[in-house]
Amino acid sequence: MELMMVIAVIGFIASIVLLALGQSRLKARDSTRVQDVKNIIKSMELYFSENNTYPIYGSSDAAYDMVTALTNSTPPLAPNYINSVPADPLTPAPTTQPYLYTWGNGGKDYGIEVYFESDGAYCAYRSSGGLPTWFANAPSCTR
Repeated sequence: MELMMVIAVIGFIASIVLLALGQSRLKARDSTRVQDVKNIIKSMELYFSENNTYPIYGSSDAAYDMVTALTNSTPPLAPNYINSVPADPLTPAPTTQPYLYTWGNGGKDYGIEVYFESDGAYCAYRSSGGLPTWFANAPSCTR
């Protein structure tokens, strides 16, 4: 009987530790996302200062996977302004929500949407000007 109690207590403690580790991993991935976007924004500002436009890929007012958009823009952001465009930390997991990119106003404005696991939703980083219509109502990231 005592052995069963000890096993039950150990199981309970182990489940608490596993839950805490899961939350720590989630927060670490969200922290990585914030750093990724900050690095991308710095690279995009350098891009803008040299090209007088943000990266243009595809059609204005459309959402694109950021890795695809920024490595295939003309000229490409990567590897000219950043070594490589980071992908979401969970990539290539099937449930991963990629970073999304859009541009508008003839390349004078951009928007980046990032999915944060801790919030369970996308939020937006954006340039200071106008944005394509699908992006205008996205909540701003406060991180």
